[in-house]
Amino acid sequence: MTDPQERGARVFFFLRERSRLLYLSSMGTRGPPPGGRSVEKSMQSTSVHTPLKIVALVVLLLLLGAALFAGYMAITHWTGIGV
Repeated sequence: MTDPQERGARVFFFLRERSRLLYLSSMGTRGPPPGGRSVEKSMQSTSVHTPLKIVALVVLLLLLGAALFAGYMAITHWTGIGV
């Protein structure tokens, strides 16, 4: 009889090998692997990536500005907030 830890390790190894074999068997019939990109897809994503990155940067700068403003207001009106 095996202990539970060894049994768990065997089950994990079995599941890992099974998923690896399923992945390898599907590569030849279904095209690129999951997450793989074709040239057209990568070109399309670059045209969308730059504006999205700019929007993310603007949102982060606005968040930083709001946090700094909130800190400034808290410090300047410290007695007014009931501390």
